[in-house]
Amino acid sequence: GRLPAGPGDYANYLRRQAERLADETVREAKRDKRLAAEEVWLRRGVKARRTRNEGRVKALLAMRATRATRPARVGSVRLQAERTAPSGRMVLEAEGVSKSFEGEPVIRDFTTRILRGDRVGLIGPNGAGKTTLLRLLLGELGPDQGDIRRGTNVRVGYYDQQREQLDPERTVFDTVGDGNDTVTVNGDTRHVHGYLRDFLFSRDRANAPVKALSGGERNRLLLGRLLTKPANLLVLDEPTNDLDLETLELLEALLVDWPGTLLLVSHDRAFLDNIVSSTLVFEGAGRVREYVGGYADWVRQRPAAPTGEPVARRRSGLRDAGATEGAGMAVPLIGTKRLSYHEQRELVALPRRIDGLETDARQLNETVAGPSFYREPVDTIKKTLAQQEQLQTELEQSYARWEALEARRGSFRG
Repeated sequence: GRLPAGPGDYANYLRRQAERLADETVREAKRDKRLAAEEVWLRRGVKARRTRNEGRVKALLAMRATRATRPARVGSVRLQAERTAPSGRMVLEAEGVSKSFEGEPVIRDFTTRILRGDRVGLIGPNGAGKTTLLRLLLGELGPDQGDIRRGTNVRVGYYDQQREQLDPERTVFDTVGDGNDTVTVNGDTRHVHGYLRDFLFSRDRANAPVKALSGGERNRLLLGRLLTKPANLLVLDEPTNDLDLETLELLEALLVDWPGTLLLVSHDRAFLDNIVSSTLVFEGAGRVREYVGGYADWVRQRPAAPTGEPVARRRSGLRDAGATEGAGMAVPLIGTKRLSYHEQRELVALPRRIDGLETDARQLNETVAGPSFYREPVDTIKKTLAQQEQLQTELEQSYARWEALEARRGSFRG
């Protein structure tokens, strides 16, 4: 055993211990995020079969082994959601909805009908308008044109990626308890400290202010707070950001079993594929179309879609959740047109570009996961995290482009 010693009294020891645990939680979250990304890479199989990537596969196996020997943390993650009476059959309905900011269309002539039990994913690049559409549907924003109607007995649980629902000055305990010592989830009354242990918050950490939490801790707190509120419509805007692998897996299992209606924004393709039954895809210039299935289903459906025609067939027939016919798209659908010479060259070059981006991302992830990173000046931390996010975005775009070109090339083989 170890007997730690240090300067100061017991109160100082507790403070240092809390800081050490917080730093370790951040490092574990970063390692889990890296492990999750590597698992996705291996499942995708884009380059894992290449000899020069055998070392990367071995490194992944080593990461799995390291995680398996990790000491037990405070409690274990347990997720369950407070439920309420079902809503009416029609949950949300939009007809001819448009919204612009400073003259730029974000949503244009959008029409959809969401029924009880629907599980809808929203797909699109950052800044495409996914959060705007959610806020329109929830009534937090008013449309410039069109109508939005909410059904009867709809109770919303909203996970906001901006974390605007969190008061940085309140403690973790007060944020969940809201002035009470107990919370009730599915008829089970529990003490707030016990409930917070399900989200890996120790008693000391529960007394910390929200502003002292890491990004992953804030997301776990927001999730824990959300699941105590009775709801039959869950609206989750990027709930997987910064979650450790264990919490991510349990959140996925909870949503798979969720009996209510779900609107889900996520860049995690496997997460979407396992949960949603249809997708709203942002195709640029304010145009949104609906497709049956998750991300992989959308990729498969795109080549068969003639320009200007929707793909999704749902319930009684073909339905377009997008704009008027003939509108331009910033991100065109994949057609059956043969690759041009320029596109063939681009396809050849993409694996090398992806390799370079992954190397840069790996080095940056190691920096962020280092024990001294969060002791750097605030400006340095913000700049590095922004670079990390930019690299991740470029990687996702490069993979999406590679898949699109491969799909088109594949349609002309044999």
